[in-house]
Amino acid sequence: MASAKQEVKTVSENYFAELSASPLRFDPAAPNVNVFFDDANQHVFVVRANGAGGIIMFEGATGKSNTFRTDDKGDIAAVRFSPSMQTLALQRAPNALDFINFIKDSQKESLPYCQTCKGKTTRITDFFWVSDSEIIFITDTGIELYELDSEKKSLKCTRTLSMGLVNWSLWHKSSRHLLISSGIYGNILHIFQYENGNLSKYAKLEVDLAFYPAEPTLTLLRRDVILSKVYGQLYVVVLKKDARASQFSQIILYKLTKERVAIKSNVLSFTSSGRFEVNIVDSMILVHQLQTKTTFLYDLKFGYVKDQQVCLHQQPLIAPLPMKQVTDNAPFFSFPLIQPGSSSKSYNMYSNWVVFQPDVIIDSGHGCMWKTELYLPSFVDMISDRCLLIEVLLHRNGAKSLILDVVRDMIRPGIGYPLATIGEVFNKLNQVYAYNEDRKGEIEQLSMVDPALAEDAVNVIQQDDVYTHIFCPIFNDDSLKYPTANFPISVLIEYINSLQSFSQQIHFYLYELLVNHLVKCSELFRLHQFLQYHVLTDSKHLACLLLSLQNIYPAAYQIALDMLKRLGTAHDEIVEVFLSKYQVLTAIRYLRSVGLAHTILPRKFLGVAKESGDPDLFFIVYKFFEDINIKKYKVASFAPGDHCSEYEHHFSVLFSV
Repeated sequence: MASAKQEVKTVSENYFAELSASPLRFDPAAPNVNVFFDDANQHVFVVRANGAGGIIMFEGATGKSNTFRTDDKGDIAAVRFSPSMQTLALQRAPNALDFINFIKDSQKESLPYCQTCKGKTTRITDFFWVSDSEIIFITDTGIELYELDSEKKSLKCTRTLSMGLVNWSLWHKSSRHLLISSGIYGNILHIFQYENGNLSKYAKLEVDLAFYPAEPTLTLLRRDVILSKVYGQLYVVVLKKDARASQFSQIILYKLTKERVAIKSNVLSFTSSGRFEVNIVDSMILVHQLQTKTTFLYDLKFGYVKDQQVCLHQQPLIAPLPMKQVTDNAPFFSFPLIQPGSSSKSYNMYSNWVVFQPDVIIDSGHGCMWKTELYLPSFVDMISDRCLLIEVLLHRNGAKSLILDVVRDMIRPGIGYPLATIGEVFNKLNQVYAYNEDRKGEIEQLSMVDPALAEDAVNVIQQDDVYTHIFCPIFNDDSLKYPTANFPISVLIEYINSLQSFSQQIHFYLYELLVNHLVKCSELFRLHQFLQYHVLTDSKHLACLLLSLQNIYPAAYQIALDMLKRLGTAHDEIVEVFLSKYQVLTAIRYLRSVGLAHTILPRKFLGVAKESGDPDLFFIVYKFFEDINIKKYKVASFAPGDHCSEYEHHFSVLFSV
């Protein structure tokens, strides 16, 4: 999640990330109170007295809670609801799970039933719901798949897979991917995708460790590996820290391909001291240094150098900074963030945090669950490269208005961005715009569009967005004083050229704004050049606009007429132009030249000839149609359907016929 404001701040806040303003609050952990988090469903469970004192389930997304009780049959090691929250799974025994069915639309639960794993000495190390009727047991020796029949209160094992020594496991709900660690060091990773009751296996991934202890022991722990999506692509993320070199750490990302292979794709390197944790927010990677209380920010699309097929990120996108300090809202909550009697006046950030994917931070001691959020307005001052800033913001949710503010401010007087830089920014915007327009039309992508930039962008800046939020405020604000009066015109031309370079049709209102402002600034020679060299694309709308300007720009008449002729589809408009000038004979000659003489309506042409007040013109036009009538009807008089009796009478009066 990201937040953005309407106006670009001139001085940014000294943070780029913050915790959600309204955390989920729950009973803090205590000797008789245990807190569990189900990252698949984003549920927090508060278990009192092993269930006998009640279990409260909080939904992370809504904050809603449900309370129920179970008998105290021993310590609870894990608790998770099925996706629809109709069945609860509890682990008390090392080799069994208890299941409790909940009656729909009620908090009442049925009597529990139990399922043990296969093997007398086998232990369940983890379990994951696949659906309301499917669950996976991860044991210390392999995988067991079960089908659950809640009505019969029974489970049936459908498949087992022996894997030797299993250390720990991860589950990614939306993509249905399972990751299992095996081997003495824990660095042999087995990846599966669950599809229609089957587990499709990836090639085995062996992770290189920062060091191998002299005595073989589990080194790669569950907390050191993440299974998460970045820009819609699933990665295995390995947090790699060399205990012998405390100032150097890496995060290795392995991309999971359609060929079911995990390929090393990105390496994030940074100096560190002590433990660090990772959140992934809006496809940006946030590295929390718990000891130094700072956060690093990375974007896989930017700020890297390539070493063969691996992208090396040697520096974060923005210099490391602490997250926004959380203030204590003790009057509104039962459990204050700042304990009474504490000498500290603010919440102790980064301490006692447990980080979950993709964006969750929990402090069970204070009973808080936050969502990590980006504060996008700070990016404006923290990323000085405007092109990079725009690229980054194009991929951030909720950043559209901020992008428009940034571009508009680049054009304001006194800012000093060169026209070339502004043109590059327009190219960034229009790459994404052209990519999405082409996708709508299902046509082949333009070679100039970089899919790596455009395909994951979530903000599409349309032509009407730029017109309304950038150019109209600038062109309509007479108080803005530019070093050269035509600078805004040059910027608009730069935008039009950028659109044309991506083969996009220019909307007429941009041409209208440009032409009107050129006329307003008496830049008629420049307008003439733009039209002469076809900087402005021919269109009926533009031609009509030029015709409306012929009183102050006489050359516009002929330019508009030539434009209409070049279009080849504006015959009616051309005829109307001639008739507006009482050039009836010219209009007739034009229609005959394009083979449309048969479409001439006598009444319309005779009416214009009469209105001109020129008897000679009326006589010539009248005789022209008489000749047509003789050829068509064998008589000179008009047919009743021509409705020309008025003009026959006018002819007889003028010429005493």
